[in-house]
Amino acid sequence: MSFDTIFLDMGHTLAFPYPSWTDVYHRAYQAAGLTVDRDMLHETLEAVWRAVIAQDATAAWEATETADDRRKWEIENDILDRLGITENRQEVFEQVTTHFCKPASYRLFPEVHQTLQRLRDRGCTLAIVSNWDWHLPALCRDLDLTPYLDAVVASARVGRAKPHPEIFRTALSRTSAEPEHTLHVGDSYAADIVGAQQMGITGVLIDRDGDAETDGHPTVRRLDELLSLLDGT
Repeated sequence: MSFDTIFLDMGHTLAFPYPSWTDVYHRAYQAAGLTVDRDMLHETLEAVWRAVIAQDATAAWEATETADDRRKWEIENDILDRLGITENRQEVFEQVTTHFCKPASYRLFPEVHQTLQRLRDRGCTLAIVSNWDWHLPALCRDLDLTPYLDAVVASARVGRAKPHPEIFRTALSRTSAEPEHTLHVGDSYAADIVGAQQMGITGVLIDRDGDAETDGHPTVRRLDELLSLLDGT
């Protein structure tokens, strides 16, 4: 089977929060004048976002920036409730939003630019398909990803999150791609592999730590290994 379109997840596929998700939150809280134990913050974030991810698998919402802000406000309030923080909530929300929009809060994996260029040189259509907030297109621009891309599809702008079929359907429509000639690369088996395959798209798991259960699905450790996979070597 030949593939001419590549969909790519964003977080932990192309980029990662620097130095970590918890650290970006911690910096945002400090900027809002709050002192929070980092370990407690990490545990709280893990618990809240596990619940968000589970809910988003079936949830639907209005695809507007206002609705996205409302969803984020609910999530941040849940985090603050669990941490027992009552003061400066609006300032905390604004700082978290600001910090997660900053390109300085992220690093691209070292092979990303070269791999995207090589995929473009092969004539591939490329799109980011990610569970992300409204600002993903701007972040892609600031991280110098936009020149390689034909589309950026963020869950906030679709009103559905992976693995929901609608986000993949939107990406196929935006790129005029055929599912049978499309690969989707991501780090989540449930969101990326299962979500893609239910639309007839071939899922490729990126397992940077080498500890995922692959269940026989195509797997790469680094993005540039995708080139050999495409060549069948």
